[in-house]
Amino acid sequence: MGTKYPHPPELGFTVAARCPKTKVKSAHPLAKSQLRKDRQPSAYASRIKVLHKYLEELYTRCRMPTSEFPEWLKILLTALAAFAVGIVAEPIKLIISHWYKRRNMRRSLYSELANNYGHLSMFLRERARPIEDFYLFCETEGFPTDVYQWAKSQLDVFYQLREAGAIDNIYRNIDWAFSDAGGGEQDETTPEHRALLAMSIFENHIRAGNLKLSLFRRVNRPAYELCRDLRDSKIESAEDLINRMQIAATK
Repeated sequence: MGTKYPHPPELGFTVAARCPKTKVKSAHPLAKSQLRKDRQPSAYASRIKVLHKYLEELYTRCRMPTSEFPEWLKILLTALAAFAVGIVAEPIKLIISHWYKRRNMRRSLYSELANNYGHLSMFLRERARPIEDFYLFCETEGFPTDVYQWAKSQLDVFYQLREAGAIDNIYRNIDWAFSDAGGGEQDETTPEHRALLAMSIFENHIRAGNLKLSLFRRVNRPAYELCRDLRDSKIESAEDLINRMQIAATK
């Protein structure tokens, strides 16, 4: 037994000296009542105990065989499972749908750009056909922008593309170059000169890396080879052709 040491009565407590730990007991009646009041469970703690009880019951029932489940529990679990699957599946469905739309739109735009660039290169760089055929091509077939117009009708998808700004710039110049096609002298108002300017805008975006060469390789192999040779400076650029045309016009 420990030794009790007397203390002045006004302190209202005694100390039981024990080794190695000293235990302090309160003897003051007000202190005891306050301690009992603090130990009373609050309404929040009571709700936690009730919830804990229901969760224990649910866990016990879930460990039972399925055939022994009460009908209300089967309905509840089915509803909860369907709700959880819906919450998880809907965002994934939207993400996949948007990715698929962007992918198809990007490939379609690259295909149209590759075809237009291939025609421009054939007429103006390689001179595979006479310039009169270029004027005839502008008047009859022209350079299509159908895919671009379709893409611009879905702005929420189009402007999610990394190349949206570059594609806008290219098509604006194509529209300006062929808005008033026709023959004439080789000056700044002819379709040939305007087409070369539009072609140079496309090539500038290729050299700057704003368009992906890997996508051109998938949709149009000849256009990809032209873009690759342009990037590696193996062929004459549209700017070189414009400079050569201006020098020839001054002579």
